[in-house]
Amino acid sequence: MNESTYPNEVATLNKSATSPTGNHQLAITVPDPEKEYMLSFEIKNQNDEVVFVPELIFNNQSVTFFLWDEAERVWVYSGDIGTFFWQLDEPSGEWEMFTYAQENVEAPQFLKDVRPKRFDN
Repeated sequence: MNESTYPNEVATLNKSATSPTGNHQLAITVPDPEKEYMLSFEIKNQNDEVVFVPELIFNNQSVTFFLWDEAERVWVYSGDIGTFFWQLDEPSGEWEMFTYAQENVEAPQFLKDVRPKRFDN
């Protein structure tokens, strides 16, 4: 599967992804132009304002995916450091980070399809 065939919920450097509700956009960023192999992401609201940028930076020299799930969570699969997701805490308005391995949350189907040995089907 190449980037041109990724489903709409998957963001790439060339294409942002809209959340299931349409309330947010997920865009991949390169925080340091001198280190193009290091990636991050930002979440924007409907007014195209950045509402969240994580502290983590991901090494794109290993397989890395950025995507939404059906529950409006942002997922990052990094072959380098693991799988994480961020979920909006409605009362506080803050995006909270979770480590997939420590949570009882089902991974998105896309990750199951592209990394079947890492995620249960």
